[in-house]
Amino acid sequence: YISSYPFYVCLGIFLMIFSDLFERICPKSLRYADEGVAVVCILLVMVMIFTTGRICIRRYYLLLFSILVIGVFGNIFWNVQTDMKVILRDLFLFIKPYVILLYIQLTLTESRANAIYKFTMSISKALLVITAVSSVITLKIPLRMATDSGTFLFLGEFTGVVSWWTILFLAVVCSDKKNSRLFYFLLSTLIIIRSGSGLGTLALVLAVWIYFFVEKKKKFNWYYIFLMIPLCLWIGKNEIIEYLLNDTAPRFLLLYYAFVTARNCFPLGSGFASYSSMTAISEYSKLYYEYGFNKRWGMSEEYHPFLMDSYYPQIIGQFGYFGSVLYFSFLFTVLKKIILRVSDNN
Repeated sequence: YISSYPFYVCLGIFLMIFSDLFERICPKSLRYADEGVAVVCILLVMVMIFTTGRICIRRYYLLLFSILVIGVFGNIFWNVQTDMKVILRDLFLFIKPYVILLYIQLTLTESRANAIYKFTMSISKALLVITAVSSVITLKIPLRMATDSGTFLFLGEFTGVVSWWTILFLAVVCSDKKNSRLFYFLLSTLIIIRSGSGLGTLALVLAVWIYFFVEKKKKFNWYYIFLMIPLCLWIGKNEIIEYLLNDTAPRFLLLYYAFVTARNCFPLGSGFASYSSMTAISEYSKLYYEYGFNKRWGMSEEYHPFLMDSYYPQIIGQFGYFGSVLYFSFLFTVLKKIILRVSDNN
């Protein structure tokens, strides 16, 4: 037996996993699963307000509200994007994960959390096994789960997708000591190696570090840094070379011109739907022509998969330096108030 609340949350989790990891075989409408979940959360929060008369919202959400105000004023002041429908659509896409977080915070109880946790544990274990087995099979039989170069992407569109879901599944499994955590860690390592994700590999290194120095509370000697830094630089060398040192790489350009945008549109930023967001891509922002993105393969109006490669350039460009400070203050506060308050080291 499962009550309606955990069922709704678990259904939302399942749909978001399915629409990501099984993107190439799922109905196109499921690609909007997270938007659908966010809309339902907004409606449920509104119902709570009307039925109870008031709800307790954490103060740090005022930081997030301030960012929304800055974004809209950026649109009014700089006129990069003036269509209000487009602006509101981009505002919704930006706010949707935080709306879901707000709804969960307002409504979660221990019994509900336990029900959701059991479901998440089951699906994490199952998909780690299925994905790991598939990654081995595709060494000999591609099954449309590998790129032309042989890297593994399961049934998603990008190798990074399978890598980061793998890390999330591993985090869930490792939260319970009763599980065969080494077994699932090895499965995750296999998947990430096959996906060729440098950032995923760095996350595995971080997982080992957390195990020894957070869960086991081993003493961290200062000279460990001389081992950790070279190891992380070696693992992330491709990302460092391609994304940070290559001034023609899309991620480098997106980050570089985010600061250019923040400087040119000081102090508010260029506003919603103007830079590095999904709506800025679909409406093809005026700034992309100004920066010459329209002349670069993978960043043009006709073909633009590389424009979707970054998130933080959106924050810096659209909300400027002032909005970026507020945003990272919001993230830090969420980390401090929610994550670091968990007493269980697992």
